This record gives sequence, C-alpha cells and structure tokens, in this order.
Amino acid sequence: MRKLNSGITNPVAIGMVIIVAVTLSAYVAYHSILDRVGVNREENVTTYDQHFALITDDTYASYWNEVYDYAQEEANANGAYVELLTWTPESTYTMCDLMDKSMACGVDGIILVANTEAGLEEKINEATNRGIPVVTLMEDVPQSQRISYIGINPVSLGTEYAKTLIDLVPDDEEEYNIKVLLTDDRVDANQYQIFTQINTDVVNHEKTKKRVSCAANRVATEGFFLADEDIQELFRNQEEVPEYVVCFSTATTEIAYQAIVDYNLVGKVQVVGYALSPMIEEALENDVVATTLVMDTQEMGTESVDALLEYETTGYTNAYYGVDLEFMTKEGVAHE
Repeated sequence: MRKLNSGITNPVAIGMVIIVAVTLSAYVAYHSILDRVGVNREENVTTYDQHFALITDDTYASYWNEVYDYAQEEANANGAYVELLTWTPESTYTMCDLMDKSMACGVDGIILVANTEAGLEEKINEATNRGIPVVTLMEDVPQSQRISYIGINPVSLGTEYAKTLIDLVPDDEEEYNIKVLLTDDRVDANQYQIFTQINTDVVNHEKTKKRVSCAANRVATEGFFLADEDIQELFRNQEEVPEYVVCFSTATTEIAYQAIVDYNLVGKVQVVGYALSPMIEEALENDVVATTLVMDTQEMGTESVDALLEYETTGYTNAYYGVDLEFMTKEGVAHE
C-alpha cells in the first residue's frame, strides 16, 4: 500500500505544480494587459466615458504603435480609451470593413489613417451621419465630412521635399532626373499635390532649373509584389535610371532600397525616404537613403485625441492640426 500511495502522490504533486504555474502565468499576462490599457490593477475594473478607434493601414507597426501609445495616454488622462485596428495588404478584410466594425461597436469617434481604397470616403460620411466624428491622420480625405485632419499641409510638405532635393543636387552643370513614387491615383490626393509642389519648386529654383527634371511614377497598391515589380522596372534599363527617387511610404522606401542594391546602383541613385524602420536605418547607413521624413508621433497621437474630445465638448474643432516634421540623415539616427 505504501508503494501504491507513493505512485499516486507524485503525479498529483506534479499536477498541482503545473496548475500553479499556469495560474501564475495567466495572472501575469492578465495584469500585463491591464497595464497596457490603463486599468487600475487594484480594482481590476475601469470605466471610460468614451471609446475611440484608431484605424491604420500601415504594415509597419512600430511607427503606429508609438502614435497609438501617445493617443492612449492622452485619452486615458481624459477618461477615454483608444482601440487600435490595423489593416495590411494581406488582410482578408478592408479598411471599409474596419470602419463598419467601429460603427457597429458604437465607438464615440474614429481616428483614420486614410488610403485610396474605394468607398472609404462614403464610410467617413456614414460615420458622421451616425453621429460618430472622424479625424483623418497623415493622409486626408478633404471631400469627406471628416471633422479634422492631423498632418502636414501637402503644399508645405512639397516645399520641404523640394528644399531637400535641391540641397542634394550637386552644384555643377550636369543634368539630373528625379522620380517621385505615388501610391495613390487621384489628382486631388495629398501625394499628387506634394509632387506638383516639388516639381514647381525644383524647375524654378536658380540652382536646378533647366537641368533637373521631375516626374511621377504610379506604384501599385494592391499588394507588395505588384509594388515591387513597378519599382524594379525603374532600374532595369540602366541608361534611364533616375539619380533621385522620392518615396511617400515606408514600403516603397524599402523596396527602392532593395532594388538599388539588387541592380548594383549604390552610389548612383539616392532615395529621399519616408519614416524609419530597421531596413531604412540600414539604407541610411549605406548611403542609399540620403534622408527620410519623420513626423512627430507624440503630436499626432495627442492632437488626434484632442480633436475628438474638443468636438465632443464644444461641437467644433480645428479643421487642420499641423505636426512637426524632420528630414533625418544617418547622423541624426546615430544620435537618437
């Protein structure tokens, strides 16, 4: 009987240890989630006066997670909560689906990083008609009923891009070509306005006029592979390769960098990029990306929430909130 009891006791003890370990792991994970959303650990329950949705379409989470953290911090300080919903090109759902989900959940406001998806303008208007205010972030939909846009005026941004390009072009008598990669197909969209301003400033500047040309190339947005094909095509004919490439997204910046390396064009082509990612930092270090646009994530997150809170309180808000920007070089990244 002693041997039998000994045989039962050991498995039971092991089972108890496993149960305790699983319980502790669940406890730690649970409170980690509570900390993430700002719930009071002692009460384990919190209530919010308002629930907002932040909808992004970026496949690179680090930048938007930072914006989200600042938005969440500002919201929590004002009794509100922000839910992050992210779309990627590989998703089976669309940005419009995320708008529908937000409306179905009865959110009190939507912060939207708009893209060129068909029907998105109508979804913004539908949300507004349901009493759900929409703030657009980074990319605007000016014809919609959104209450506010948080970002940079496209004309001003085009001027900043032009200044950067003019500084990059050598002060000599040679001719240079600039290709601007557009991921939207509307002449009234932000990117086209930015390109138009770049072209205007470059062709009229004393240093670059008559010897620097500027043209736009459309890049597919249906998937990473198609975008890669469009950008690779720029570099296949070595005799027509542009000296400078301007990108308006993290994805196109990374694809352009990889294509330049693949076609042995390092030192011949420079990229003016967009945002920061590990690959873009590598491209900066390797002097393929000369500089990259970085926007203030704290301003974007904080002001997007403030716009919704102000609208809720007063019924009004600014139609446009500007954010700071910086063109960062590898020296700037090294000092981060």
